[in-house]
Amino acid sequence: MPFTPSPWGGHGDHTRRIYPFLVIPMLAIVLVVGALAVYVKSQAAPASRLVQLTRSQLPSGTPTSPTWYFDGGSVGGGFQEYLTMQNPDPSVASNVTVTYFLQANPPTNPTHVRKVTHTIPAATRQTFDVDMDLGTTTTGPHIDAAALVQVTSGPGIIVERPWYFNNLGVNSGTDTFGVTTPQKAYYFAEGDSTNAPKPGQPDYNTFVSVLDPSPTLNANATITYHTGSCGAAGQAACPS
Repeated sequence: MPFTPSPWGGHGDHTRRIYPFLVIPMLAIVLVVGALAVYVKSQAAPASRLVQLTRSQLPSGTPTSPTWYFDGGSVGGGFQEYLTMQNPDPSVASNVTVTYFLQANPPTNPTHVRKVTHTIPAATRQTFDVDMDLGTTTTGPHIDAAALVQVTSGPGIIVERPWYFNNLGVNSGTDTFGVTTPQKAYYFAEGDSTNAPKPGQPDYNTFVSVLDPSPTLNANATITYHTGSCGAAGQAACPS
């Protein structure tokens, strides 16, 4: 059957001639996309094989703990301390008590103890300003503030201690995980107490902070410093 010419100068015939060149590639694209979709769906795991973790099924290696110890930390005197806490449990909140062991600098005895409570909702991370917990400021007196974080109810948590300071001419900071169990031996690979290499620069200072969390027993500790020229065969004993 012949095409009827277009009354607008034959443009209809031109359209009919290019129509197959437009439709055929588009159909090919649709067929390819459809085939890919069917293939991807066939490779997907069925719903019965998908893994949905509940609180009782969390991996045993999850680094949570009901107790965290932080021996170092301080507020005032240009220091700013935070505690960051994460509760990875998908459904249960954690109620937490933070016990702060406070000591003026220079030290005075006895150490003052202050307790603060927080709640970490399920599947959340929160940052706590130690100044807010203690009612202190970065410009106030320098106070050492070690901390013991304990979960009183709910699942275990993960705790870090960011610590920033502007002290001795240095603007800096540090961040560390706490320890979950006190130990009798610790090793530190680096320390420095040399003078500054250039005039006007601050000297190097290394501090070792020690926390005895026992409310009744004193801990006697020996610190041995490996200077790099002691302790080996034929060398003097390392200072302690």
